[in-house]
Parts: sequence; C-alpha cells; structure tokens
Amino acid sequence: MVTALLHFVVALQFLNTNHTLYNAVKKAEQDGHLLTEEARRAALHLRIDFEKGGIHLPSGKLDRVNQLNMDAHKLCREYGENIINDPGYVDIFPASRIPRQIQHLLKPIYRLTSGVSKESLGSYEDEQEKGFRIITEPRTLFSVLQLTPDEQVRKMAYLKGNSVPHANHEVLDKLINSRHELAQLVRKFEASLGGKCPQLSGKIMGCKSYAEFVMQLNMASSPEVVVSFLQEMSNMVKEKADEEFNTIRNLKRDVCGQRCVDLEPWDEAYYTTMMKSSAYNLDSAV
Repeated sequence: MVTALLHFVVALQFLNTNHTLYNAVKKAEQDGHLLTEEARRAALHLRIDFEKGGIHLPSGKLDRVNQLNMDAHKLCREYGENIINDPGYVDIFPASRIPRQIQHLLKPIYRLTSGVSKESLGSYEDEQEKGFRIITEPRTLFSVLQLTPDEQVRKMAYLKGNSVPHANHEVLDKLINSRHELAQLVRKFEASLGGKCPQLSGKIMGCKSYAEFVMQLNMASSPEVVVSFLQEMSNMVKEKADEEFNTIRNLKRDVCGQRCVDLEPWDEAYYTTMMKSSAYNLDSAV
C-alpha cells in the first residue's frame, strides 16, 4: 500500500513537471481557442498548478521542488503512521472506575497487590487486582470522555490522548520547514489573468508563507481573508457559545455540589451527553 502510494505521488509529480503538457496549456490560452469562460478558467487553474509545482524554474530548483514535494508526502504519511502505532495509553485501577458499557472497548489488565490471608490475619499473600488499559486513540478516547463519571480518569485519558505521539513534534517541524522552503522556491510566478481579475492581472505574486502559497486563486484568496472569515464567524456564534458553556458549567456545579468548580476540557463531552440525555429522555448507555 505504501509503495503504491509513493509510485502514485511520483507519477503525479512527473505529470506536474511535464513541459509538453505545460506548453500545450499555455498555447491554448494564448491562441484564444478556449471559447467558454469555464474552459478558460480550467486552463488558468491548470497552468497555475503547473507553476506551483515549479515547472517554470531552472532545472536545479525544479529538482529541489520535486524533492520537497516528495518529502512532504512522506512526512504526512509518517505523521499518520505515528498516530496509529503510538496512540498512548492509561492504566486504570480498580476496574470499577470504568463504566460497564465501555469496558468491552478496553483491554483488561491485572496487577499484584498484597492482601490479608484468609487463613491467618497475621500473614499476607499476593492477590490480583483487575483494571483496564485505555488506548487513547480517537474513538476510544471519545467514548471514555463521554461516558466515564470519574473525572480523574477522564483527565488522565484526555491529557495522554492529546500529548502523543511525541515523535510527531519532530515530524511537524520538518514538514513546516519543507513547506516553507517550497513556498520560497516557487514564490514568484506570473498570473496572467487577462483582465478577469484586475488586481492580479500581469502581476508577479510573491508568497511569504506556505499558507499564502496554497491560497493562490482559491475563493478565499489569502490567509488574511481566511483569518477574517473565521474571526467574523467566531463573533457571530460567541454569544450562543458562551450561553452553552455557562449551561454546561452550571450542570457540573450542580452535580458536584460545588459552586467554585470550573469546566475543564475533559468535562465537555461528559456533561454535554448528560444534559442531552436529560433533555430528550435518552439512555446514554445504549
């Protein structure tokens, strides 16, 4: 599977750096044989995709772009593999701290404990205590956070699940560096939009970051537009979000019998489920 994926990436990169195809697209644009707006726009985006791949660069830089693209694909694959191979785990004792409806999702484990012998109250013998190992991959972690009353169990599972695998810290650093270098290498290419987009027509677009590089000609057009959109959406939902947050926090305070406790990240799924079960008469165990 991995080998097939790499072969696919290599083949795709070959097409993206094929000068015969690139020149054919440019000629079709220049000769004016594209009769519809849809065809002209498709040719434009196809040409820009070629140029984002560095086809207009000198051979040495083009080779470097190809290598950076390949490195990025490998790093993305490694990131996913690390999550699968090293999801992290938390051991919980005793087993009674885990609700019965999710015990089938977890691995039973045992540890030796010293207990008082039945034959003689003055002597001790080893006994086995049952517990469960929570593998903190996303689906299991969500079930634990949603259905486990024990806050300390939820906290331990949440912290572990959101801090592993540690190897991905290095993978992300490499991926960021690779993408930034890619954006710098291909930071200038001509966007001849022929008046359809006057603000870019005949202009050389410089890419200060990978985010700006990938946003070229997208609907959002730039990272600043994306940030502005997200901020606008945040302002629109903030009042409702604050209201829901306070409702969930008050539910936790009622359940705990303490007015000073606050809502923690590992509380949201549990108390939201409890609130919905109460409001709609649902059985969360089903």
